[in-house]
Amino acid sequence: MKYDRIVIAYHGCDAETAEHWLRGASFRKSQNDYDWLGEGTYFWEYGADRALKFARDQKRRKKVQTPAVVGALLQLGRCFDLMDTRFTDEQPLAFEMLKKLHEAQQRALPENAGKTMTP
Repeated sequence: MKYDRIVIAYHGCDAETAEHWLRGASFRKSQNDYDWLGEGTYFWEYGADRALKFARDQKRRKKVQTPAVVGALLQLGRCFDLMDTRFTDEQPLAFEMLKKLHEAQQRALPENAGKTMTP
């Protein structure tokens, strides 16, 4: 599904990671079983404060030394934007397509049932 929209987005991380990205390093995909939307790099749309809160939470968990935020302009391409009401009618169709894909591959539908990020 082609969807052209540019958003301002923020990623909470360690300052060292932020520096690597600003120098052109590639993003590392998150692959946690609690990632709601699967593998990828997660950003907060228009949420710099939320990204910083995430980085501070990661510091408390000893996964980050110096909390930082990286801002980016992201051009959405293949996207199912649930904030855009023009896609509301397409949600049932998208679910059926996902369901058929998983059935054809003899895989169960994904569930948001992994470990949670508890304090």
